[in-house]
Amino acid sequence: MTKQIATAVLTIAAIILGTNNAQAQNTTATTTVNITLNDVISIDAGSTAIGNTVDFNYATAADYNSDQTITKANSLKVTSTKNFNVKVKAGGANFLNGTNTIPV
Repeated sequence: MTKQIATAVLTIAAIILGTNNAQAQNTTATTTVNITLNDVISIDAGSTAIGNTVDFNYATAADYNSDQTITKANSLKVTSTKNFNVKVKAGGANFLNGTNTIPV
C-alpha cells in the first residue's frame, strides 16, 4: 500500500512539474501552396474496355451474316475533367435493354 501511495505521489509530482516547464511557440507563419490540376480523360482501369476480353464466336456462315450481342456490365467507364463526347454506332433503330428501348 505504501508503494502505491509513493508511486501515485511521484506520478502527480512529475505531471505538475512537467507541465510548468512545457513551453509552446506562440508564433504564426504563412506559406504559399500551389496546386496544379491538369485535364484528365481516361477509361477506367476496371472497365471491360481495358485489358479484359469480350468474346464473339463465329462458328457458322450464319454467324457471319447476323448481328451478335455480348452484354458486359461496366463496359465503358470514362473519367474526365473536361467535356467529352462518346460516339457509338447502333446496329439497329433502337438501343435495347431487356424490354426497354431507346431510339437512335
